[in-house]
Amino acid sequence: MEESYFAKTILGKCINDYLNSKNDPNGIAYNSFFVVIVRMLILIYDELDIVTPFKTGNEELLNSNLAKYGFAYENIIDFKAALQRYSLNPNSSDYIAIEKYLIDMFAKKKLTLDLTAEQIMAFQSIISSPQADNPLIIADNFAMTSDPNEILNYFNQAMVENQKTVIAKAKELLNMGAYQALNYSLDDIEAMSPEEVDELNKRVYMHFNIKDTAINKKYLLDKAIYDLNHPTPAYSTGNGFVDMLFFLSILATIGLVVAVVTIFLL
Repeated sequence: MEESYFAKTILGKCINDYLNSKNDPNGIAYNSFFVVIVRMLILIYDELDIVTPFKTGNEELLNSNLAKYGFAYENIIDFKAALQRYSLNPNSSDYIAIEKYLIDMFAKKKLTLDLTAEQIMAFQSIISSPQADNPLIIADNFAMTSDPNEILNYFNQAMVENQKTVIAKAKELLNMGAYQALNYSLDDIEAMSPEEVDELNKRVYMHFNIKDTAINKKYLLDKAIYDLNHPTPAYSTGNGFVDMLFFLSILATIGLVVAVVTIFLL
């Protein structure tokens, strides 16, 4: 049987060491570089996303979980490769790359979800920087970087550049004649919030006896406004053809009356 990815790579050992040390949060193992990497992954995703693939020996599930916030597949491969190289030959280039990949993962999550200040601070506290929450991380940072603030500055920039965009809700405006029928002017509508306009729209439909669930409710409203502004004359049936016959019969009657009167006058 082929040996699983986790059994032959440093990431598997990292996860195993995390599971064996997480009950001793002040211990050396829990605060070592490789276990802190797993802790960072768990802060970005969650423990099940990292531990379940490890326990089942499913590398593809791990890749899928690491990509769930939009982190690119090729970057996942590069991250794991940098981690493996660093375990065999600790060097500044891979050390910094690993930290930046983790920050990029966290930034993707920040773009997707509304993270709290506490979540951001929890992650920042264990990245490689002079401000880390334990001396082992601080020591590694000074040993592996020429600029002790390089990774922290990268994190701060990523937090600024990766802001979740909130698209303002647009006002859904109806036929202006409908608002005027309820004594609202254009200035009144412009002063309202999108939510207030939504509530007014519901009142408009109720006013014209149109169900809010009607598929063609805007058409029905436009027709109601047209009919309101073009009332049917009292003598009209509302049907053009019938009205034409009606007027022709009136003209014929008038013609007959004139003819009879003319005969009596002769």
